[in-house]
Amino acid sequence: AGYRLTATMRHLEDPENKVYFLSMEGPLFEADVHTLKVKQLFDLAGELDLPEGSQPHFKGGYTG
Repeated sequence: AGYRLTATMRHLEDPENKVYFLSMEGPLFEADVHTLKVKQLFDLAGELDLPEGSQPHFKGGYTG
């Protein structure tokens, strides 16, 4: 599957080795910057329980 990545964010638990990527359609990924192994954590569109027929368009992200 092709994802349009729109945000790269500092990892909250392992910032020396990992980052988060958010795609325009909602999937949020965790990536190891050394091995390039990627894991999908969840899909924001599903987690936010958006109304049927909505078309999410995520554009940015921030971790504190």
